[in-house]
Amino acid sequence: MSKEHIFSRAISRKGSKTEMAVKGMANMPDQLIGFDWPKARILCERHNSRLSPLDSEAKKLAEGLHQFVDGARHTTVHLSGLLLERWALKTVINHMAAGFAHANRWLPNQDLVRNAFGLEPLPHGCGLYLLRVDGYEPVSTEQAGITLAWMGTEDGTPRECMGAIVYLHGATFFLLLQTHFLDVLRTNGLGFSNSGLPLTYDRLSYHPKKAQIDDGQGHTMLALFDWGLIGKPQSC
Repeated sequence: MSKEHIFSRAISRKGSKTEMAVKGMANMPDQLIGFDWPKARILCERHNSRLSPLDSEAKKLAEGLHQFVDGARHTTVHLSGLLLERWALKTVINHMAAGFAHANRWLPNQDLVRNAFGLEPLPHGCGLYLLRVDGYEPVSTEQAGITLAWMGTEDGTPRECMGAIVYLHGATFFLLLQTHFLDVLRTNGLGFSNSGLPLTYDRLSYHPKKAQIDDGQGHTMLALFDWGLIGKPQSC
């Protein structure tokens, strides 16, 4: 088993002296954590390397966000939506399998693993949503995090993971894991007590074609998402 970064090291600045921050973690407060992401032994080296294209796609978005923060007037990033979606799914699986989501480690079902490796697509309605948040400011320009929503029992014990908010350097996404939670999301929204962010259906955009942020001072970043199929799936 190789040590895997819970959040891809590729999303951080190369040679950065900026401390990284985490948000929404179940077993640690929102805070600066130093200059390296948490790691855990989750995958063998062969399977870990199979997921490297996902890290490369997330790196594109991270670099665009860094350019925006650094004061670039106009930044445009072209992204594969499906690769970024699989990166978010891989990151959520890492987070839970490493024990960062709850006192007990959580192992994903076989379908989610196949989804993460691109062997099968996520069901329609599941997967990556853009989450619109008003006034959200990250603790650091190097901030990543995950906040999970659990379907629990009466005593509060987590029973099934419904989805997760994924934070990346000020951008916020939502990853829905199961289709049967769509009605819950549309009707009542989902509870994220650790996030402090509202998550209602009207704030979500499923498989967005584009997303833009601006700082009100003439600096903008535009992300364009292509949701077309990529390549031929390989056996795991």
